[in-house]
Amino acid sequence: MLILSWNIYNGGMKNPEEIVKEILNISADILCLQEVNSLIIDSLTHFYDIKGTVTTHCLLTAIFCKKGKFAERIVNSFSYFQSAIGFVIDDVTYISCHLVPYSNNQSFRIEQIDNIIKRVHTKKIVIAGDMNMEEDINLEKYNLVDVDKGGKNTWFKRFFDGKSLEEKRYDRFFVSSSIRVARSFGSAFPEGTNSVPNGHIPLESDSQSEYTFNIIKLDTQLSDHSPILLNIKYSI
Repeated sequence: MLILSWNIYNGGMKNPEEIVKEILNISADILCLQEVNSLIIDSLTHFYDIKGTVTTHCLLTAIFCKKGKFAERIVNSFSYFQSAIGFVIDDVTYISCHLVPYSNNQSFRIEQIDNIIKRVHTKKIVIAGDMNMEEDINLEKYNLVDVDKGGKNTWFKRFFDGKSLEEKRYDRFFVSSSIRVARSFGSAFPEGTNSVPNGHIPLESDSQSEYTFNIIKLDTQLSDHSPILLNIKYSI
């Protein structure tokens, strides 16, 4: 099961058609998207079923699943306090979130995560999205693991000015430790790669791991955020 998380920046305003093309090229089973608008949603609904949206501090946060997949296994969908939207497949809750920005709001972001998790009724959780956090946080009290802790940055200020070297690791996956995570992979696609040919994701793998993780490095400057991918290697 392949899960894509991507903050596409202000409804994909730079080039929404290319944003949609990249998303469809990746061909993930579940999409967790931030800063989407009705144009992006309408363009994706030919290929994906939208399971819900929530209005956050910037446009919409949405979650989709590939058409015809998981149809009879989806239990319900729900939103959380203008910060996240999620749905349940079997006994796993998948959540797309966009937490409040700015460094002085860290305590509020922790509160948002607390409120999200307290309303989850499954033991297994996958949370994806733009967390807007500059530092690592420990969610062990919820049995959640940051799959790329200490890994590569996913937000790049040079998108705005073409020269800034400022980078942050804002985009993250948190996964329940009950999914038996062995270790994560944070290797980026080769520099200059701006698409994934034929929907094939060259994820690294390990026989002892339950998932793999990748950051897609786009040189098309479609967004200030890189897409991130989580591949759970079995159908949970």
